[in-house]
Amino acid sequence: MFCARSKPSWPRRRKPAGGEETVPEEPVRRKPQTGGMVKIPYLGQIGVVVAPEDERGRMVVMIRRNRVEVAAKRVQLFIERDRLYPDNYDMDIVFETKENRKKKRLMSRKHVEGLVIERED
Repeated sequence: MFCARSKPSWPRRRKPAGGEETVPEEPVRRKPQTGGMVKIPYLGQIGVVVAPEDERGRMVVMIRRNRVEVAAKRVQLFIERDRLYPDNYDMDIVFETKENRKKKRLMSRKHVEGLVIERED
């Protein structure tokens, strides 16, 4: 119980010598880049950014192989892309299926009649 005569249990802030009180700086919020890992608190999930924020404030996040469109303000950066992948990493490995990558490679080498790459967007 707090009594007016006793000393407070919390430490008091001391003013610097200049007399002005310093305000703690807020950390710089970085926007998630494609390939970065984000946390979506209201879903309780972690996902990978597929498409960055658009003009409407929405971004596409891949959660357990499902692409979900989420409001960018509802997303928190968890791990930056630079810490997850090297600079020259091919992001198709993360976002595309193995079959689509094989078809793309085959089509870059030669023409195959009737071969089509189907994407689930």
